[in-house]
Amino acid sequence: MTKKGVFKLLAYLGGAYPRACKPSAEDAVVWAGVWGDALSEFDDEAVLAAARAYVRAEPYPPAPADLRRLLSPAPPTAGEAWEEVWRVARVEGYGDGTLPAEAFTNPLAAEAAQAVGWANLCGLTLPTSDTAAADRISYLRRDFLRIYAELREGAGRKATQKAIAGGFPLALVPRLKTIDGATAKAKSDEERGKK
Repeated sequence: MTKKGVFKLLAYLGGAYPRACKPSAEDAVVWAGVWGDALSEFDDEAVLAAARAYVRAEPYPPAPADLRRLLSPAPPTAGEAWEEVWRVARVEGYGDGTLPAEAFTNPLAAEAAQAVGWANLCGLTLPTSDTAAADRISYLRRDFLRIYAELREGAGRKATQKAIAGGFPLALVPRLKTIDGATAKAKSDEERGKK
């Protein structure tokens, strides 16, 4: 997001939630820094569209994480990933024995299919009247769903770690020191007033 986009966003949210989103001039700079940092990888128009969607649906103002959730759709469910694996297995088949990773839209599904065994998946067909084959499909599906769930959870952890590794935006440090100083001064004035 650009600085101009952040201020447009904050103005829009201020109009939608006037009681909660009206910072002082000093606080507006800090808010802009925080929101700009939290949404830095997104395009201004996309963030404003997400804010519009949020405002239409929610009675309380958003946190940056709320808009991030709208802007970053969750990976497909395990069931959706299983459907993709079956589609790719039917269309691409076993071929030369290697998993056609480029045929997958979901890299986690491709990774889980590789872990279960691409040859195992391609060797089975649905529907089947063979009980042994139906059992094998059931076992492969169970294993795929378990592996996919673990990969999806790991991907979520990696995204969180990456976000944490970004650290605190250094541009906000001088502003926060000013706020800390004002807070300390207010506390000392208050203590002097009690004595």
